[in-house]
Amino acid sequence: MNILIVEDEYLIALVLQQDLMQLGHTIIGLAPTGEKAVEIAVAQPPDLMFIDISLAGALDGVETAQQIRSQIDVPIIFMTGYADDEMMSRVAQLGALACLIKPIQINQVVRAIELMG
Repeated sequence: MNILIVEDEYLIALVLQQDLMQLGHTIIGLAPTGEKAVEIAVAQPPDLMFIDISLAGALDGVETAQQIRSQIDVPIIFMTGYADDEMMSRVAQLGALACLIKPIQINQVVRAIELMG
């Protein structure tokens, strides 16, 4: 599966990339901002995206997902270090596969991907 990781904390992105590659997936890119994620996703549509809700730059993760989803249909798994009711409501409206709370464990990643069927 071709996966795009949208995460502004480089070490977290690298660990997730390594975990996903060990599971046999291909990482098409690591995007540190929502703007970069939109650019990559539109140019090379992924099969799945992992998006951090809190991103550096003008777009947060939910806004990034909305912009990408307006152009391509792609399943999304959100990641966050904190989950308040307002944020979870915004995530739910997008129909995300899951919202993983950091620190993310590999078994959470496997279960979230399995939700794709």
